[in-house]
Amino acid sequence: MDYKEKVKYADEVLIKLKGSEPKSEIENYLAGNGLKKYDIDKVIFSAKKALKLEYSSTIKELMVAGTLGDNLDRFDDLSTDLFEEIQYELIDDIVKEAGDTALKRFKQGVEYEEISQSLVNEYFTEDHLEEVITQYENKVGKKKRFKNRGWGAIILGVALTIISKNLMGDSVVLFYGLVIYGIWNLFKSNALEIS
Repeated sequence: MDYKEKVKYADEVLIKLKGSEPKSEIENYLAGNGLKKYDIDKVIFSAKKALKLEYSSTIKELMVAGTLGDNLDRFDDLSTDLFEEIQYELIDDIVKEAGDTALKRFKQGVEYEEISQSLVNEYFTEDHLEEVITQYENKVGKKKRFKNRGWGAIILGVALTIISKNLMGDSVVLFYGLVIYGIWNLFKSNALEIS
């Protein structure tokens, strides 16, 4: 099947999906027109993708505003299964976008309560917000620990090496390992991404 045929059948399937025709009937229709199972799946996928693109932004806005239930009549032309599929896919987007926004605002110094009031909704809950903030704080703490451990080991290693050389002569080079360990920790702290 070439691209033009796929688009033609996808447009037909799009109309059938809007008319809430069951998937089995659409598959039978396409099979009756000589399409193989693989081609049928591609055509249905393309039609669903077009419907999702058409409706997802509106559904997402209503979900975030909490008014989707009041506006269900706007989506009567979608099958129940497709409507729910779009919703489930959008939930992940809503949670990710709200988490990114929350983290950005937290880094800017905005108070937790203010972030909570503006972002928490039915899908991005208080638990999600706490998890995002806690993960960020844990990463910051881990980076600080690596940095402190690194500088501490370097200073201790240099100090002990100087003291041992002064006390025992040039033949004692015991504490270079601490310096190397400290440098390694500093590299780890700089390589740790905080997002």
